[in-house]
Amino acid sequence: MKPIEKLVDYLIAHKLTLALAESCTGGLLSSLMVDIPGSSAWYKGGIVSYSEEAKSKLLAVDQQLLRKYGSVSSEIVNSMSEGVASVLNSDLSIAISGVAGPSGGTQEKPVGLVWIATRSREAHLVRSYLFLGSRSEIRQMACDKALVQIGQLLKI
Repeated sequence: MKPIEKLVDYLIAHKLTLALAESCTGGLLSSLMVDIPGSSAWYKGGIVSYSEEAKSKLLAVDQQLLRKYGSVSSEIVNSMSEGVASVLNSDLSIAISGVAGPSGGTQEKPVGLVWIATRSREAHLVRSYLFLGSRSEIRQMACDKALVQIGQLLKI
């Protein structure tokens, strides 16, 4: 069974809802969610907060955190996951921010670096990954890993 199928079965069985905050994936994970018939029963929605301004205004990410750590950091995805869960009143959330490339990378934050935060009301898990590939491949790998990571958080 695919990670998305496990997640959907879990959400339905436990009557839980999910919200997404996406940056570098640009709504790709949200698109995967709404591809599933009946997703309105468990999918609250997603916020594509590509700019720092959007992260701050839409998800209440602290501007001082953004200045100190930058958009691609554990602190920011953690704050994004809290913000989207609060704004959309969801039980679970996933937040993704990274450098999809092909440009924009630095030595400290290279192309392919993606931070993912997954959150339930009881726990959260924040991890970084370094993906290799084209922009579209990095974005797809980030979505795939986010689904695996929320499964790890939920132990499914």
